[in-house]
Amino acid sequence: MSRLGESCRELLTLVYYENLSFKEILEKLHYENEQVIRNKKYKCMKELTDMIKDNPGLMAILKSMN
Repeated sequence: MSRLGESCRELLTLVYYENLSFKEILEKLHYENEQVIRNKKYKCMKELTDMIKDNPGLMAILKSMN
């Protein structure tokens, strides 16, 4: 996740580690509305997924964690 931008790391951390709702994230990060957060989350997840796919070593590490 360190290769993601700061805003993506922060957003994904709030969604997946702190389990905040989009409404709570909206109040905390001051995005325009919840739809903007949904779009940003989608783009960040796509970027993270692409990074994992492009790095076979990282994919092997993640698979071994299951």
